[in-house]
Amino acid sequence: RLSKLEDIKVVLISGITTLFQDYQKQTFEDLLRAINGIKEILYKTKPLIILTAPMNEYSLYKPNGGKILSHFGNVLIMINEDERYTEYSLVQHPFLPENRLLKWKPRIPKRNLANSTKNTTLDCWINL
Repeated sequence: RLSKLEDIKVVLISGITTLFQDYQKQTFEDLLRAINGIKEILYKTKPLIILTAPMNEYSLYKPNGGKILSHFGNVLIMINEDERYTEYSLVQHPFLPENRLLKWKPRIPKRNLANSTKNTTLDCWINL
């Protein structure tokens, strides 16, 4: 359906390999057909295409889908969510070296600083 549309600027496909969970020949053929459909869009309008896929459980940087997806993209970015930070790793780029960026998440204070006990009167502590 996307190949019939005109004037496409951005295409976002989230979790492209979640529909193809089993590792059979038909699964990879279906994934190849989906990639070929995306390539048709590229040839017509040259939009920005963002594909997301879960990581392969046996690799540190390859997505599920194997070489089909890792060779399709020009830029590969790995996003790793941790409790205290989010890590963005540039795995593959045509002219930039590998790079890593950490974005720290704001910490939640252990005690409630909004209700400080300093400078409070005795009336706050005694219910009259």
